[in-house]
Amino acid sequence: MKRVLFFILVVFLMAPFVGCASVQKQPDNNKDVSQIIKNSGGNAETPEESYKQLFGDVKIKTLRAQLPDERPWLEMAISDKGEIFGFAPKNNGKPGELIIYDLNTDTTQSIYSAKDDAGPIFFKYNDDYLTWTETSSNSDQGISRIVVYDRKSKKATVVSEKNQIPSSISYEMIALGSDYLLWSTGKMDKDNVNYKIMKYDLKTQKTSIFKENATMPIIGKDFIAWLGPEDEKMKYSAIFINDLQDNSIKKITTEGQHPTYINTDGTSIIFNGVAETDTNLKMLSIYQDGKVQIIKKSKTDYFEFPEISQNFVGWRGTLKLSVYSRKDAKIGILTEEYADYTEVKVSDKYIMWHSPAIKDENEAKLKAIEQNIYLSDLHIISKDDITSGVR
Repeated sequence: MKRVLFFILVVFLMAPFVGCASVQKQPDNNKDVSQIIKNSGGNAETPEESYKQLFGDVKIKTLRAQLPDERPWLEMAISDKGEIFGFAPKNNGKPGELIIYDLNTDTTQSIYSAKDDAGPIFFKYNDDYLTWTETSSNSDQGISRIVVYDRKSKKATVVSEKNQIPSSISYEMIALGSDYLLWSTGKMDKDNVNYKIMKYDLKTQKTSIFKENATMPIIGKDFIAWLGPEDEKMKYSAIFINDLQDNSIKKITTEGQHPTYINTDGTSIIFNGVAETDTNLKMLSIYQDGKVQIIKKSKTDYFEFPEISQNFVGWRGTLKLSVYSRKDAKIGILTEEYADYTEVKVSDKYIMWHSPAIKDENEAKLKAIEQNIYLSDLHIISKDDITSGVR
């Protein structure tokens, strides 16, 4: 059972460069410095147990993801301040709304109304801005917008809008810095796809090309990283890191694995991918302090939508929803019952996931068709309530 019928589920399970012989060759301006990073301290047999064993007698706050007018909403992120960013899709004659639920006051604030029937699929935040990729649920239109919201002025700006996007082109992924944002975009050239990363200056409101032959940008404290072609054949991806202190660029070729998705907590990079010798073998790894550590590998499981914070790594698997305690180097299983239905959202302080509020699957599906989304209960663990493990 999948939670959201409304959203177009666009997943970068395989990056544009991985196994994509149709990508057109261009001069590789990612090719600055090559550095092979060996897997150091990796442990494919990371201890795995229930989250109660890992965290002790932990308290869980549960709340119904439903507005006062009974419209359900989808959680997108949780901040250390206790802000849950969510989206309620178009329903009952009301437009889709971006909302912020405050865990401390149990209050909900609506901050943005979406045009037509569009909704967010990628979302980033900081203290000053929110940004997301907004798409239409009508796949024939293929609309994709980059929207940024100024939290001080309470003004939303459409930075970029594309129509009639071919199905072979992935929707734009975004990254948010202190005064700029990046997003990856693609353009068809006959039967080929050319990818690049765009930059928008939040102060000058000017847009420019940041990097050709690149996709999936992330912004750290002192770096920008992205996926680019591993070599001139452009068959597989490598991680490129632009050090903002000296503006150098390193190409990180991770020995034994090809990265397909990356994310960051500001200092470390979490990535999933496939093994070099067997693309059926999926891997989840962390790049930190110049080393790569494998968290887990599997032929039967997937590591979808990995998120990372200073304390936790969370991901959705095929059969399990899991969180990794970085301090304990152990995996805690959050749930097995609804693994294909939910996702893990993490911050330095919180772990969050959801479960269906209506347990009967047929009844839940009928209600979801009516409301454009499944009604769910959110479950939140605070680091402050963990009695063992992470301190």
